[in-house]
Amino acid sequence: MPERVHILALALFLSALETTIVATALSTIAEHFDDFRRYTWIVTAYMVAFNGFLLLHARLSDIFGRFAVFYSCLATFALFSGLCGAAQSMVQLIIFRALQGVGASGLFSLTMVIVPDITPDRWLGVYSGLISSVFALSSILGPLLGGLIAQHSTWRWVFLLNVPGSAICAFMVAPAVRSHNVFKSIRGKWKQIDIPGSIFFLAGTILLIYSLQSANSSGSNFGWSSRVIIGCLVGSGVSLISFIIYELIMQRYFSISPLFPLSLLLRSAFFMGSSFYSTIIQLPQRLQQVNSKSPTTSGVLLLPVLLPSAAFSALSGGLYRKFPTSATLLLTLGGCLQVIGVGLLSTLSIKQSVPARQYGFEVVTGVGFGLMLPSFMILARDWVSKEEYATAMGLVNTFRTLGGCVSIAVNNAIMNEELPKKAAFLSSKQLETIKTSSLTLLHLSPDEVLKVRAAYGEVYNQQFFVTAMLSIVSAIAASVLLARQYKTPRQVHASVGSRQE
Repeated sequence: MPERVHILALALFLSALETTIVATALSTIAEHFDDFRRYTWIVTAYMVAFNGFLLLHARLSDIFGRFAVFYSCLATFALFSGLCGAAQSMVQLIIFRALQGVGASGLFSLTMVIVPDITPDRWLGVYSGLISSVFALSSILGPLLGGLIAQHSTWRWVFLLNVPGSAICAFMVAPAVRSHNVFKSIRGKWKQIDIPGSIFFLAGTILLIYSLQSANSSGSNFGWSSRVIIGCLVGSGVSLISFIIYELIMQRYFSISPLFPLSLLLRSAFFMGSSFYSTIIQLPQRLQQVNSKSPTTSGVLLLPVLLPSAAFSALSGGLYRKFPTSATLLLTLGGCLQVIGVGLLSTLSIKQSVPARQYGFEVVTGVGFGLMLPSFMILARDWVSKEEYATAMGLVNTFRTLGGCVSIAVNNAIMNEELPKKAAFLSSKQLETIKTSSLTLLHLSPDEVLKVRAAYGEVYNQQFFVTAMLSIVSAIAASVLLARQYKTPRQVHASVGSRQE
């Protein structure tokens, strides 16, 4: 029943929240285990597993049914969230975080698939907007909640809060989930799994994300020129090329269901949300390091992004219900506003005070995000067959989060390259210490502190400028899709109209 979709939103909220909630608790966790050398792996392990399994979970749900895969992922997520909260060493926490990410990726991916399954076409826009607003809410609330927990309680609750949330979700979501047992026997189902394709795709994706997350990140022992990173990038390229060749062969000559139909790559711009993760990570960091704000205050000051993003996600979904062909137009408009908003953020003052115009820039950026997020779900539903939809959404989600990883990696490279130049009066040891903990600034003179904050401000402005340039690709791709739609309006209206009947 559509009225139960809000229960599915809880699963999405929990999985997306874990992507960002740990960011403001990292220093506290590292201090607890006295391990600043490996603490970035708490984020890296989760992101690698989360991104690597998005597409696979969607495909498995086509084979074994939404119900079976969803509940398996929910159980995995709850179990390893509890184990993360009980971890007794940094190594244990990193391992449990990776396995938590496997479960979370299934909750995220399958929520995006199940909602259109159980929603009548006339309500698809409304519920797509609702789900997208929940995603925006959880992603931006993460740093705020993480900061509050780290400051006022034990960091373990960052993970333990998922256990009761998962229990509530398991109890209440069952009526909303339909099982799609397409194949008759378990043996037949196993035959349908594209095992070689899955291995190629997982290897390529995991190696790529590991490289992007590890190279030149704070606390990492590897740079872009290290043998480990080069080897991972080469291995990723070989795996993904092998995956494409293998899928083409399977699709043409054999009966094994390919992991995804390659034609879907030509029907949508899967990487359009690449600046989302970058922006929600950069803004809190800038507020802390340039404007001297606490983690909690930094989270509160993200509300000008959060509120418009959530509101316009719901609004754009409602507009789609009234104007069924508006999704591409909203995607284009959102892409343009995203470019403008992020571009304006690159012009912020490097002074310690927060300029009032920053909140206006955040609003523009949030509106852009809000218009874009539900459009992906709607367009994937409109442009592919019902049998291909789960895989299409898995691919959309994979590319969107992968785009965020690429953008974050680029920003890390900019920070590591430019900050030493702009803060040349500090030793390399002082710089590394400041990156680990802002408390190090207390040991500098007031004049040096102002110079360090100004140096950070200039680097963050460069990062936002590069992010805006990446966003232009999104806007251009959306514009091409819009032009293609109006070039063949009859086909588009016929496709959408048939789904509305």
